[in-house]
Amino acid sequence: SIRAQPKDVSLHGACIRLMHPRRFTAARLCWLQFEAYGRVAWQHDLRSGLAFEDPLPGECLRQTLEFGELAVGDASEKYLRLASAWVHGPGDW
Repeated sequence: SIRAQPKDVSLHGACIRLMHPRRFTAARLCWLQFEAYGRVAWQHDLRSGLAFEDPLPGECLRQTLEFGELAVGDASEKYLRLASAWVHGPGDW
């Protein structure tokens, strides 16, 4: 298991940032209640680009965007904790 920060998620892939440099060829990205499998399309320093095996469903993108908008638009402690957990995962960065 490799911990990573999702930097950008799209229909066909994602850009992630690793805590430590590491080479890998495939990944399973998990966020909110979603997961996607893909291959590593590129790597540079701590960043990697993933190409998903299957495009993300529209509902997945809608909920991901909605969550981001709620987290940005509501500075309450609830969304700050949820957004931090979504981006950083468990543990310290």
